[in-house]
Amino acid sequence: VHQWSIMGGQATLMKGIAQELSDKGFQAVTFDMRGVGRSNGRATITGTDEIEDVKAVCKWTHENLNSDLVVLGSSAGAPIAGSAVEE
Repeated sequence: VHQWSIMGGQATLMKGIAQELSDKGFQAVTFDMRGVGRSNGRATITGTDEIEDVKAVCKWTHENLNSDLVVLGSSAGAPIAGSAVEE
């Protein structure tokens, strides 16, 4: 989960981490949260909608890649990722 969208966060900032994981044999998924790149919606200040976005990506990943998940976040993406997992 990338840094806070309002502060310039985007999926490409997670590309290096995703590549390292992929090189070690893990499937890695990155995505732009709402209001970033081609993603719909608007970024929020509270992160509550972004938590729902992360949960939706986790559901899609589990259903389509048939894989266990580890959710990783950077900067403000870390508490968003943690909150999504907690729910």
